[in-house]
Amino acid sequence: MSAPASPTGSKAGSPSSDWEFRRQAVAERLLTALEDVVWRYRAPSPGGLPPGLVAEAVTAEVAHHLLVARDALRQLPLAD
Repeated sequence: MSAPASPTGSKAGSPSSDWEFRRQAVAERLLTALEDVVWRYRAPSPGGLPPGLVAEAVTAEVAHHLLVARDALRQLPLAD
């Protein structure tokens, strides 16, 4: 049984499909992390924190997750 072609049309197992798979994994981790942030802070004033402090915590977490994703993408080898 042959492997399915990637959405970009490259052959499975080729360097570009490996790159695409890894890029997609980074994107999935980022989206999952951001979704977790949304759900964690969706409740009104988690832990009794003032709204301004909650906004600062959300901002800091989102910035962290973006930094992690950006760093992971920079470490990927260039696509062919």
